Amino acid sequence: MVLTFNQPVEIPGRVLPAGTYTFKLAGAMSDRHIVQIFNADGSRIIAAVMAIPEYRLTPTDQTVIKFNEVPGGSPKAIRAWFYPGNTTGQEFVYPKARAAQLARSSKEVVTALSVDVASVDELKTAPLLAVARP
Repeated sequence: MVLTFNQPVEIPGRVLPAGTYTFKLAGAMSDRHIVQIFNADGSRIIAAVMAIPEYRLTPTDQTVIKFNEVPGGSPKAIRAWFYPGNTTGQEFVYPKARAAQLARSSKEVVTALSVDVASVDELKTAPLLAVARP
């Protein structure tokens, strides 16, 4: 799926400048998925992030990106990505400290990694937790 953002957006672990990116679902286990984010033509990987299933009642014929609320002036933080026609999407999992900040700003529960990880293999088994606003 090729997506274009007209302003910077945050994904777990980094901010993507405005531009065009290719999102691919690289791996799907029962309770977690790996989303790879590439440059526009798909020739260079930029990030691999963990996601868990996110559900909606009605599919649409277009890609849907949901964002977490963030303070004014901050890049929007991607919460979930839905492929056209699907009722199941990919909810991005943020590092614990950033998830706590997003939970405070959005007043919603944000899924987090409970440990720091360095590789895609570690993402497959890293413990998850739900971070609620304090």
